[in-house]
Amino acid sequence: MHTLKLNLVTGGAICSLAVCLFAYGQEEPASNEQAITERIGEEAEETQEAEETQSTAAALPISDEQIHLDTTFYYTFSTIAQTLAGAIGLLAAFMIYHLTQLDREIRSHLTTLYSRYPSANETVGLDLLWTKYDIPALLKYFEEDKLEQLQGGDGLDQSLYLRPAQSLFGHRQILLSRLRTALWWTGVTILGSVVMLPLTTLVVAAGWPAVTLSLLLGVSAVAGCLFLYGRIVLGATEVL
Repeated sequence: MHTLKLNLVTGGAICSLAVCLFAYGQEEPASNEQAITERIGEEAEETQEAEETQSTAAALPISDEQIHLDTTFYYTFSTIAQTLAGAIGLLAAFMIYHLTQLDREIRSHLTTLYSRYPSANETVGLDLLWTKYDIPALLKYFEEDKLEQLQGGDGLDQSLYLRPAQSLFGHRQILLSRLRTALWWTGVTILGSVVMLPLTTLVVAAGWPAVTLSLLLGVSAVAGCLFLYGRIVLGATEVL
């Protein structure tokens, strides 16, 4: 009896094991087939990407001449930006010193004219202008007044002080106007050179017409800056 029960239990275990092995054998091929399908899909995608990369490289061939031109083009505009930045810095320092000298001479002439006028009670408007040190207004005041209120009636010739002050102030305004123009032109040229740096490859790839046009614009802009700098320096030396 016990032997019969043992045989039944053993037989049931063997059947269960057989069923599990059969089920595992049915699932494993399906999972293997799915993995193979996924691998084939990945290889197909990699092959397609490689073909696209090769076609792009074939459409845009890069020769040694283009690489050399790309480098030359890049460093040309980089040098333009750096050189003009240094040049305008030196010019600005020179102009600050020169304008300071002009202001000192103008003030000397105006101080002489102001010191010859009567007390403040008689020249309230002049004292107010002098406190503000409004140079155009002071020059206009002295010009219109004709120095009729000079103390002692010593017949001071206004041309000895007023005319030089007017001339120096006019010269100062001309130099400031030229300096502003030079600063604006230099700023635009430097900005254009910096913008061209990341576009170097595109310009070179576009061909010689684009390269030639870009270089002509750059050289013209630099020539314009040099002309403006020279005009400022020559103008400053006229009164040195």
